[in-house]
Amino acid sequence: MIAGEQMLPENRAMEHIEILKNKIKEYENIELEPYDAGIFSDSGGGNVGWWQDYIRAELERAHDFYQSQLSEEDL
Repeated sequence: MIAGEQMLPENRAMEHIEILKNKIKEYENIELEPYDAGIFSDSGGGNVGWWQDYIRAELERAHDFYQSQLSEEDL
């Protein structure tokens, strides 16, 4: 393009589409790190083992959910 020339709207749109496609490619490869809740204490009584398993399962489901949001084709 020659300096001072204006880009046609169709060309400008195509340029923006290419920029967006490149941005999507950047985000397709993002991998979230799983959250490590660390060591759970068993003080306090009750069915602590059940609650620990429940919390770990919920954290894993949340991680999978958010990772899938980054992997969707319609980003």
